[in-house]
Amino acid sequence: MTKGVTTPQVAREDPAINPNALYDFHKAQRGPENVPAVVVATDQAQSIAKDPGHPYAKTRHISFEYFDQRKSNASFGYEHFVSIPPTYDADLAKSWPLILFLHGAGESQHGANESYVSLRHGIPKVILCYDRLKDGNDPLSVEIPLAPRLRKTKQVKQGDKATEPVPAEVCTFVAEKFITVTPSLNMEWGYGWNSSILSALLDELVQRYRIDLDRIHLTGFSMGGYGTWDLALHTPNRFASLVPICGGGDPTRASQIKHIAQW
Repeated sequence: MTKGVTTPQVAREDPAINPNALYDFHKAQRGPENVPAVVVATDQAQSIAKDPGHPYAKTRHISFEYFDQRKSNASFGYEHFVSIPPTYDADLAKSWPLILFLHGAGESQHGANESYVSLRHGIPKVILCYDRLKDGNDPLSVEIPLAPRLRKTKQVKQGDKATEPVPAEVCTFVAEKFITVTPSLNMEWGYGWNSSILSALLDELVQRYRIDLDRIHLTGFSMGGYGTWDLALHTPNRFASLVPICGGGDPTRASQIKHIAQW
């Protein structure tokens, strides 16, 4: 410190100025220093769809767009795909149920423009098959390649059912009745889903869209199954249902989410 000069306290660390200095993580109204604006938490930040850098998410009959997370309590946020029902704008007073889908480790990004691997299974595959349905295609399947790191593994020989068709009634029900969100985890930030960052993402989404807060559903498989249990335990009063697949959690805390419908 220069003699005679007082260094002011940084506002972000002063609880009298910034209540989030007390780690109010759920509201996630701050971002760490020296982080790009796309993940710095500001109420003024506008969510703008961006190019995922590959053609696999292109649709003609349903809105399916790719976004940066604008609010996070860490040095990163999750890029995410969002589908909107075709009739979303027909009734501006209507609130919609939401499905949050957490993919597995094999569907995580490791390199630039690899978010396509997050679309191979689960809810995003259903949305893409719905678009094929509206195009008149049959069977309702998608052809999306494995991540480059997996193309020489046993998984290639065994197959992972990514190309199996989805029943038309499933495509129609999910795509037309729900807003869906698929975060795409980048392994550069580490393995596993971060519940605090996912909670911040949900906070952002309920401000961005007309979401029925009583009908937020959570599902995921493998790494995403573990993430489903963990996020439910992190915010046990947020979800209407849980569908963890091939996951696990802390059985000593199971009573904290026994009130949530689970499959």
